[in-house]
Amino acid sequence: MKEKKSLLSWIGIGLAILAAVLYAVFYGKPNGSMNNMSWPAFWLLLGAGALAVVAALLKKARFGSYLLAACSLIAFVLSVYAFYPYISAAFVGIDSTWEVPFFVVIVLLLGAVIVNAVAAMQALPFKGAAPKIALPVCASLLAVMLVGGVIANENAPQISGFLKTPTSIEVHTGDPNEDTQYYKSNYKTLAELMAAGRDKAEEAMAEGIVLLRNENDALPLKEGERKIGFFGISSIDPVYGGTGSGNVDTSSAPSWKTAFERNGLFTVNEDLWNWYSAPEQEVYKRTTGQTGPGVTGAKSIGEAPWDVIKSANGASFSQYGDAAIVVISRLGGEGSDMPRGTLALSQLDDVDGALGDTVNGDYLKLSPKEQAMLAGLKAEKDAGTIKKIVVLLNFANQVEADFIDNEAYGIDAALWIGTPGQHVRGRGCACRQCEPVRPSVRHVLAFA
Repeated sequence: MKEKKSLLSWIGIGLAILAAVLYAVFYGKPNGSMNNMSWPAFWLLLGAGALAVVAALLKKARFGSYLLAACSLIAFVLSVYAFYPYISAAFVGIDSTWEVPFFVVIVLLLGAVIVNAVAAMQALPFKGAAPKIALPVCASLLAVMLVGGVIANENAPQISGFLKTPTSIEVHTGDPNEDTQYYKSNYKTLAELMAAGRDKAEEAMAEGIVLLRNENDALPLKEGERKIGFFGISSIDPVYGGTGSGNVDTSSAPSWKTAFERNGLFTVNEDLWNWYSAPEQEVYKRTTGQTGPGVTGAKSIGEAPWDVIKSANGASFSQYGDAAIVVISRLGGEGSDMPRGTLALSQLDDVDGALGDTVNGDYLKLSPKEQAMLAGLKAEKDAGTIKKIVVLLNFANQVEADFIDNEAYGIDAALWIGTPGQHVRGRGCACRQCEPVRPSVRHVLAFA
C-alpha cells in the first residue's frame, strides 16, 4: 500500500512539473498565441513540485502531497481565470481558435489536480473514507465557486441570453398614468436621430484633426491655388475605420476626390486619380488576411513604385501643382494594431523587410516605397513642378512620424486625420464657397 501511495505521489509530482514546463514552453514566449498565461500558476507548480521532491527524499512525502495538492488546485484556478477570455472567444470564433497546446496544458493541469488530490487524501492521518474524500471535494468546489463567480459576473449578459433569462423585470407601482420617461428625446423620428448622429460624428472628426506641421504657412491653400494631385494608393483606398469592432459601413462614404471637389472648392488631378483607381493598380493596394488565430488585419502596407507613378502621370503634375496631397494609411483593429517583425502575433507578409514592403517588418515606419514617393515629390518640388507637399496621416494608431521633419522629403504641412469614418465630407462651414457645413479635411486645407 505504501508503494502505491509513493508511486501516486511521484506521478503527481511529474504531472505538476511537466505541466509547468510545457506551460512556459507554449505560452511563456512573446510570440505565443495566448500571452495571458498566469505566471503565478507556473511558479506554484514548479515550486511545489520541487518541494515535494525534497519532502519525498526526506521521507516526508505526505507533507509534499498536501502542498502539491493545494498548489495544483490554485494553479489550475489561476490558469482557468487567465485562459477563460481565450476560451470564450474561441467558442464564438473571435480573436482565438482552438489549439493542441491549449488542450495539452489543460489536461496536464487537471491531471495534476486529480492525482495530487488523491495522493493527499490517502496521506491524511485520520481514519475513514468519508472525511478524506470530503476535504479535497470541498476544496475543489470552493475553488470552482470562486473563479466561476468572477467569470459569471463578467459574462452575465451572455449567460442570461444563452439561458433565455431576463436581466431585468418591470415592476408597476403607483399611478399607472404617470409619465416615467424622465429623459425626453430631442428627436421626433428615428431618421432625425440618425441624422443628428451623423452630424455629431462629422463634427468630432473635424475637431479631432491635428495640424502637425505648417512650414511657412503652407496652409491654408489660397483661393486660386487649389489645383491639387492626390498621391499614394491609399488616396483611393483610405482607411475609414478599423477592423473588428472598429469596422464601419463605407457604402455611402464619399471618396477624397468627391469630398474635395464639392462646390468647386478644389480641382483634383483626374488623370492621376483615374490611374490609381484603375484595376491594373489593384496589385499595389494593401492586403488583409489572418494575422493570428481568428484575427483579421493588414498583411501588407502596399504602395505603387515612384518610377511607375511618374512614368504614367508625370506629364500632368505641373497642371495640378499647387499642392501634392500625400495620403499615408495604416489599418488597425482588435488583435492586429501593430504588426512589428517577428516579435508580434500579428505579422505582415514582409515580416523582415526582404520583400521591400516594410523596413525590417515594422508596420509603423514608412515603407521603402513610401519613402521613395516622398523623395520623388521633393525632387518635383525642387524642379518647380509642384509648389507644396501636404501629408495626411490616415490611421488611428501611433505611427513613427519623424519623417515629417526630414529635409529629404520637403514636407510643407502634415495633418493627422485619424480614421474619418462614414462621413468624411463634413457639414457646416461658414465659407462662401460652400453650403453651411462644419469643417472637414478639405476645409482645414483651405481655411485653417
